[in-house]
Amino acid sequence: MKKTVLILSIIIIIASVGCVSRTSNPPVSGSSQTPFASAGAGSNVCTNPAPLEHVYHPYRLAVIDSCKTVSGTVTKIIKEKDGDTHIRLNVDPQYADTINQANIDGQDGYLVLEIVCAYPVTQKDAVSACADYENEIAVPAVNEHITVTGQFVSDTDHGGWNEIHPVYQIIES
Repeated sequence: MKKTVLILSIIIIIASVGCVSRTSNPPVSGSSQTPFASAGAGSNVCTNPAPLEHVYHPYRLAVIDSCKTVSGTVTKIIKEKDGDTHIRLNVDPQYADTINQANIDGQDGYLVLEIVCAYPVTQKDAVSACADYENEIAVPAVNEHITVTGQFVSDTDHGGWNEIHPVYQIIES
C-alpha cells in the first residue's frame, strides 16, 4: 500500500511539473501591501501580488492550477506557527477530483486551504515570508459552507496532498 501511494505521489508530482510549464502565475499587480483578493464586483481575484511571495518555503509547492475555485464545508481550522491558517475543507461532490490519496491518508480526505500570514509568526525561519504584509482574508468558521479561490497545488514536502495555497478569496456560500 505504501509503495502504491509513493508511486502515485511521484506520478502526481511529475504531472504537476508539466502543468507548471503550461500554467502561468497570475499577473502581478500592486505591492506586497495589497491583499490577495478583492471582493469588489467584477474583480479578478486571481490578479494578485506574486502568488508565492508570502508562502513559507514556496519551493515545495507544485502548481497544478494557478487559479481554481472550489466549494465545501469547513471542518477544522488550525493556527500554525508560520502565521498561516490551515483549513480542512470537505469539498462538495463536484470537486471530488481535488482530493488525492495523500489527502485521504494524511488529511482525512479533506482539501487543505492555507490563508497565508493570517496570524503573527512565531516560527523563526518563517518570519521573512510575512514581513511587512497584512493579510485581509477573513478566516471562516467551522461548519461554514464557503467558496474559495486560490492557487491549486500539490505540497511535495507533506506527502503530496493537494491544497489551495495561497487562498486568494473566501466567500460564505
